[in-house]
Amino acid sequence: MMVATTERTRTIPRTTPRPKTREADRGDEFEYFLDRDARREDTNGFHLLLLGQTFMKPRMTVPYAAGALSMVLEMDDTTATERASFANEHGMSCLGNWQRDEALNNAKQLSARDLSVRVVPGVKGKQDWQGSPANANPDGLPTSV
Repeated sequence: MMVATTERTRTIPRTTPRPKTREADRGDEFEYFLDRDARREDTNGFHLLLLGQTFMKPRMTVPYAAGALSMVLEMDDTTATERASFANEHGMSCLGNWQRDEALNNAKQLSARDLSVRVVPGVKGKQDWQGSPANANPDGLPTSV
């Protein structure tokens, strides 16, 4: 037989203060966390990634995701379907490269349509497939024939 208690339990007050977190320290909800001393600049642009976890959601399909990509990013249907299929099969797909503010705005719009996306800083590369910032001045780079 159980006896009901008449005494209320109380919560023990916290002895250590909680660390104060500034919005700038945490980054945006679509960016991975930043170190306190890290800076993100717009010089290299930012990649918008479609994550494979998008397709773990109930009723999420490649055609629906492709339609959202077409509408938000103004991507043609064929490319949007390819990017959505790639993310579904391989875990993520790079949707493109934008300035930080535009990439975050696109991420918010895609997230509102139930797509899981992340924004990561871009890097300068030396290959054709790595985008134009690296190839703007290709002095010293070998040319393929």
